Amino acid sequence: MARILLVDDSKFQRKCMSKMLTDLGHDVSQAENGQMGLQMLDEAKPDLIITDLLMPVLDGIGLLRGLNEVKHPVPALVVSADIQEATKTECMQLGAKSVPQ
Repeated sequence: MARILLVDDSKFQRKCMSKMLTDLGHDVSQAENGQMGLQMLDEAKPDLIITDLLMPVLDGIGLLRGLNEVKHPVPALVVSADIQEATKTECMQLGAKSVPQ
């Protein structure tokens, strides 16, 4: 299956999502903020990044910008309670993928 890098400052969210993804057969690596996520790219070699937006040290927007700076081709999926259209637009401009509604 896929190698997934899960980036979220909530230990509870990481645990729940990791369990669900692992049960589906995926290999999951975890980072507690965007900076750690960027540092783990070479080691984790993810096929997909799932990230929260609001995190300390480096947030999800910063993570997306960092992925663009290092020209890392891995797709990113943003999972957030932030429902502002401006936030969604910025994430999409930075390469986040949209899930059809």
